[in-house]
Amino acid sequence: QAYTIKGFAPYSPTKHLTTKDSISGPVRDLGYSLDTNHVFIYWLSPTFEETNISYHVQYDCKRRIGCTLGCGSDAKGIVTTYSNNHTLFPLLPLTQYAVSVNAENGPKTTIYFITKMSTPTEIVNVGTMHSVFANNSITVSWQTVEVCSGFFNQYLYKLYQDRDYDNILQEGYTKKTQKTFSGLSPKTDYNVRIFIETTAGWNEKEYLEINVTTAATVPDSVNKLTVYKRGRHLLGLRWEQPNKIYGLLKSFTVSYGYDENIILKSILPKQCVIWPNMFCYTIEGLSANKNYTISVSNCCKIKLLYLIDY
Repeated sequence: QAYTIKGFAPYSPTKHLTTKDSISGPVRDLGYSLDTNHVFIYWLSPTFEETNISYHVQYDCKRRIGCTLGCGSDAKGIVTTYSNNHTLFPLLPLTQYAVSVNAENGPKTTIYFITKMSTPTEIVNVGTMHSVFANNSITVSWQTVEVCSGFFNQYLYKLYQDRDYDNILQEGYTKKTQKTFSGLSPKTDYNVRIFIETTAGWNEKEYLEINVTTAATVPDSVNKLTVYKRGRHLLGLRWEQPNKIYGLLKSFTVSYGYDENIILKSILPKQCVIWPNMFCYTIEGLSANKNYTISVSNCCKIKLLYLIDY
C-alpha cells in the first residue's frame, strides 16, 4: 500500500509466488564403474535437506582411441533420473567419454573415462584381387578395415572342406592380407574364414568367409594294361581305371604304331563284358611282322607303355 499526506492508500491485489529450490552446490563424490560396453555412474546428493531431487546425466563421446572414425549418431545424450546412480548403455568400446551430473538448477560436475576394449565386431572386406586356385592349392586375399574395438594384432584364418566346420584342416595367424593353402585335393570345395584378432582377443561370430573350389587335374595312370592277340590283324587291350580320377572319366587315348607310324585313338570308357571292372578295346588293321608300341593314357598323360611283336 502507498502512504501519502492524507494517509495510507488501499492495498494492491495480492500475488502468491513459490521460489525454486536453492541448490547449495554440485553433486558430491561423482564416480563410475566400467564394464565391457556400459558404465555405472553414481554420486551423493548436494548438501541440503530436500530429498525429492531430479538429476540430469549428460554424456558426450569425445574420441575413439583405437581408430580415426567418429562416434556416430549416438555420440551424446542426456537423461533425467531421481536416483543417485544411472547406467549408460550401450557405449562404444575403447572410447573416451565425458559425463556430467547436476541436480535440478545446480552446477555440473564432470568426469572423463575411457571404455574397455571388446572382442572385435569388425569384419574384413573381400579383397580386390580374385582368389587364385590350382589343383592342389588356393590363394585368397582380403582388405583391411579400421578396427575401433581394440588395438589390432593380426588375422586368424581357418580352412574347412565342404562346409564341415567341425573339422579344421588348417589354421594359423598372419599380418598379411592374403594366404596360400597347399596340399589340397583337386576339384574340391573349400571354405576359408578370416577373423580379426586384437589385444582383446577374437570373435568367433564375426568373420569373412571365402568359398573356393580347387581346379581339376589329370587322373592317375591306368592300371594293369594287358595286350593279347585276337586274330591275324587284331589285338585286344584291357586295363583298370586310375586309382584317382578327380571328377568324371571322359575318355581314354590309345596310341599304337611302329617306327614313326603312330596312330592315336580317343575312345569312350567302355567296360569289358568278361571283366566288368576293366575297360576293353580292340585294335584292328595291324600289319604282320611289326614291332608295335602300345600305350593307354587319360587326358593326354601317358602312364603305361606296352611293347609287342606282331
